[in-house]
Amino acid sequence: MNKVKIFICCHKPDTVKHDDVYTPLHVGRALSKYKEEMKDMIGDDTGENISEKNPFYSEATGIYWIWKNVHDTEYVGLCHYRRFFDCNFTNENINHTKNTIFELLKIFLNTFSILLSFIFVSFIIIS
Repeated sequence: MNKVKIFICCHKPDTVKHDDVYTPLHVGRALSKYKEEMKDMIGDDTGENISEKNPFYSEATGIYWIWKNVHDTEYVGLCHYRRFFDCNFTNENINHTKNTIFELLKIFLNTFSILLSFIFVSFIIIS
């Protein structure tokens, strides 16, 4: 059983990280025009899936696919193909990392019902 797996949602061809933790996932593959270019990635159109609903749900089709099809991993994560987590997880160092990051996450999850990222937009006004 893997300790941790972070799936990278991809909807078009790009260079993405792929190692024992990071795994590219082609979301919306059922309707994608990039099937051939992205044939080396796992598609969310396999197993139990809602891949054809990707135009309406975006990365949620990947989340659904992970929920229904990934059962051999203790911790599962998701990131966007252009927005990686800034960390060097490996299945070997996850126990040490878990003591820092996952303990902090436990505190957050015990305090809040949901965690969302904050979008920061700045404007420069020139007069």
